[in-house]
Amino acid sequence: MEKRANGLMEPAVGEVFTSAAVLVSVGGVVTLDGWWGDVRDPVFDLASITKLFTTSALLRGLAVHGLDIDIPVVDVIDEFGRSGPRPIGARIDPITREEVSTQLQGTLVDPTSVTIRQILTHTSGLPPWLDLHTSCLPPPPATSPETSTTRRSRYEQGLATLWDLPFAFVPGTDVAYSDIGMIIAGDAASRLLGTSIEDAAGSAGDLVSSTLGFHPTEHGIPLTRIAPTEADTTWRHRLVHGEVHDENAAALGGVAGHAGLFGTAADLARFGEMWLRGDARLGIGEPLVVEARRHAVGHGDDRRGMGWRMKPTLTPLAGRLTSPETFGHTGFTGCSVWIDPSTDLVVVFLTNAVHFGRDFTRLGELRQELMDRIVLSI
Repeated sequence: MEKRANGLMEPAVGEVFTSAAVLVSVGGVVTLDGWWGDVRDPVFDLASITKLFTTSALLRGLAVHGLDIDIPVVDVIDEFGRSGPRPIGARIDPITREEVSTQLQGTLVDPTSVTIRQILTHTSGLPPWLDLHTSCLPPPPATSPETSTTRRSRYEQGLATLWDLPFAFVPGTDVAYSDIGMIIAGDAASRLLGTSIEDAAGSAGDLVSSTLGFHPTEHGIPLTRIAPTEADTTWRHRLVHGEVHDENAAALGGVAGHAGLFGTAADLARFGEMWLRGDARLGIGEPLVVEARRHAVGHGDDRRGMGWRMKPTLTPLAGRLTSPETFGHTGFTGCSVWIDPSTDLVVVFLTNAVHFGRDFTRLGELRQELMDRIVLSI
């Protein structure tokens, strides 16, 4: 397996990414643990993989209070319903940043009808994306870290803009992957667990790790061990290195429910093993773990569980040879985790592919080939 991985990874260094790490676990036994590029045992910006930890924290918070997954969001976050019915507005595409109109614009939606389940399955009707970073909040400083008070102020100011936000569609009638929904999920987890969003998401599963968390350089991780991401030429005007790549997460103080976590392949593999086995340390309960990682909603290629994404049916995002039960997630920076219960397989593939821009064609091809080679080798 190592030889097959080397044959793929080595030519990609300097073209697809500058750093990469792959960890493969079969039946709980690590069969491949390697890294390539200019950073030894690298720490990566996990981007949207943060959403999995937010999901875990939110489900744990529900379990702590004995609450049902179908309770309204307003039962946890009163502000979410404070404005009364809200209209459907135009969506903003998170990739192109262009508005996408709908015939239902102006239709009123009652926010008190939105449930926690709908937030986690991306059926809440909330828009996929909102420009918080340029319209609401200034960029964080390049040098000294902000104080916790300043970051809290950023977070609260950004969050407040979401309580009156127009919907993108009628809840429960469509599926639209939503950063906004997961920001709200993170706040709900924080309130249920009675702690900060940083502690709520960062401690999901009681993982004890010196490399998993937000703001890595402030927790003793040297910059030389962190894979740099992208040169931000429009907002921060600097190479993003050791700070969260996602602009909205940066604007919210570097900690949010949708992005901000950093970690290693080993960190993510341990988390994946917990979900594969329904580990009691998740604090969720096995029935809900099984339900969360099972196809619940979707259309076309977008199949969703709760927080987790199911293996797409049309594109080989999780390879061509994994089973239909495979679940996982990707991160915009170039990271992914896929878990196949049928073969007891966990594959973590972390890169900083965004370092070379936002065309991920080569990364997609590489991920597919890597996944197929791993499945063939077992």
